[in-house]
Amino acid sequence: MNKVRKLARRQIHHARHVLGQNSAHRFFYLKLLNTFGIRREIRLQLFDTPVIVRSGTPDLRVALASLGAEFEPLARDFPSQREGLIIDAGGYIGTAAIGLAKIYPKCTIATIEPSSANFETLVKNVESFDNIIPIKAALVADAGEGSVDLMSRGNGEWGFTTIEKPMDHPARFLERVQALTVDDLLEQLGYDRVFVLKMDIEGAELDLMARASCWLDKIDILLIELHERIVAGCNDLFETTNCDRHIIRDSGGKLMSICKHYHASIPEAGVS
Repeated sequence: MNKVRKLARRQIHHARHVLGQNSAHRFFYLKLLNTFGIRREIRLQLFDTPVIVRSGTPDLRVALASLGAEFEPLARDFPSQREGLIIDAGGYIGTAAIGLAKIYPKCTIATIEPSSANFETLVKNVESFDNIIPIKAALVADAGEGSVDLMSRGNGEWGFTTIEKPMDHPARFLERVQALTVDDLLEQLGYDRVFVLKMDIEGAELDLMARASCWLDKIDILLIELHERIVAGCNDLFETTNCDRHIIRDSGGKLMSICKHYHASIPEAGVS
C-alpha cells in the first residue's frame, strides 16, 4: 500500500509540474510511452526551462528534482553573485547543471557524464547555456587510471556506475570511458579551486573519499549523495574525511561539506 501511495504522489507531482507549462496531449503521450517502455525524445518546458527527456527512463523524475528544490539549501546559504568553478560530477541529462547555472550565472559549470547515451541528451539540454561545459568522462581519484569501465546495474539510466560489483544489483559492462581527476579538471579549465563540487556518482565516491587528501582541500563546498547500498563504507568514510569541515544535512538525503573559511555564512541551525 505504501508503494502505491508513493507512486500516486509521484504521478500527481509530475502532472502538476508538467501540465503547468505543457499541453495535456504532450503529458499523456509521455505517460503512454512510459507505460509501454517506448523510447522517444520529448521536449518539455519545466520550471521555465526547455528540457529534452526520454520516455521509458527516469529523466522526467530527475529533471523535476534538479530544476525544482534540489539545490534550494545551496542557493539559500550561499549568494548567487559568487564567481568560480562548479563541477557537476554525475551530470546525467544536464538538468542539475542547468539548475546550478540558473542559481550561479557568473560561475563556470563543468558537467561530467560518462554514459554516451546520457551525454548525448545532456549536450542538447545545455547547449543554450554559455557557462556550462559538458565533458564526457568519469570522475576518479587517481590520475593514473586513464580510463574506467562503466557498468549498468539494471535499474535505469540514472544508475550507471564504475563500481565493478555493486551490492544492490548485478552489473554488466557498458563501455570504457575517460577518467579525470579534480586536478585534471582544474588544469583544463584554468582554476585553482572548486567553488562547488556536486557529486552523485553511484558508489564511486568511496574511492574518492579514500583518497580525499589529494583533492578535498581544493573544494569550498562538496554537495554529495552517498550510496551505501551500492558499496559499503561510504557513510563512515565520509564522516572520517570531512571531520574538520562543517556539515549540513538536507531532508533529501544530500550532504553539504563546507570548508572552514565559509563558517561565517553558514546558519548555525544547519551545522552538525
